[in-house]
Amino acid sequence: MNPSNRVQLVPILLLLIALPARAGHSRHSYVDGGQSMDGRFVVLPKLVMGQKPRKGPTPYHWEYTWKDTKTGQTILGRLDGLRSGSSNVFDPVGSHIFVAPDGQTFALWTPQVTMRAPAKKPEGERGSDTFRNYEGYSKRLVIYKKTGQIVRQFSIDDFLSDQDWQWFHYHQRQTYWLVEYPMEHTRLTPRPFYALYRISPDYTVLEFQIGANSEATHKAKQRGVTPPAARTVRVRLTDGEILTKANQSGDPNKVPGRPFVGPMASKEQKQRNYVPSLDPIREPGRFLTESPQETSSDK
Repeated sequence: MNPSNRVQLVPILLLLIALPARAGHSRHSYVDGGQSMDGRFVVLPKLVMGQKPRKGPTPYHWEYTWKDTKTGQTILGRLDGLRSGSSNVFDPVGSHIFVAPDGQTFALWTPQVTMRAPAKKPEGERGSDTFRNYEGYSKRLVIYKKTGQIVRQFSIDDFLSDQDWQWFHYHQRQTYWLVEYPMEHTRLTPRPFYALYRISPDYTVLEFQIGANSEATHKAKQRGVTPPAARTVRVRLTDGEILTKANQSGDPNKVPGRPFVGPMASKEQKQRNYVPSLDPIREPGRFLTESPQETSSDK
């Protein structure tokens, strides 16, 4: 292989530990892998950094490794649209992977941060096609076959109505169109965006609440817009079908619930030090212990 074409593979765990936490709108950057309900099928993300050029940013892309732990079969593929996570403010990433029980599909869910886009921010009037079709709003939910083909993908515009765009709020690579679940907050859950969704025990049904949070509501009212009450949406993650009461399963393994077990983050147990399990509904993650130097630098 030509040395100039050689790439560097950066494990996501190491990347996450190195990223600094910031104040304001930013949230700690991460991309979490996942496994099927029985643990047989695993999908792990990896950031791949290219050769650093003399000028300009270093190229990168995201890959995934799909593995059948029973047979040992592995498949390597690409994950499209994710930012690098090099800055929690200007280049954030925050995504979750859910693997179907049969391992044939998996979903990539990015609740809040914008995706990689040529333009730094959306343009055009609020609610216009230009504003709504900003590439940073795309690939909010992507369902992949294990071999990398896309089964279905959703942008924010696929979920919002014309009226919703009047209260929708964007700020510093963050999109505000989902409300947090009761007793949860993106600064308190172990992973920031655990607060914004529910997932079924078999990882095939995703639930979220479309609505204006406190900041989006405040900004909307300044424009004379009063946001409506939040509404709940459920999506089947094997084919992307939007579920209604008529086509929802009574199987308890397909009823969305809290996406993690274990303690909340705190002053002592910081989000940036959290290492999730691949099965967060059943197995809690752990908070790494900071060194005295890291602890003192936070003060």
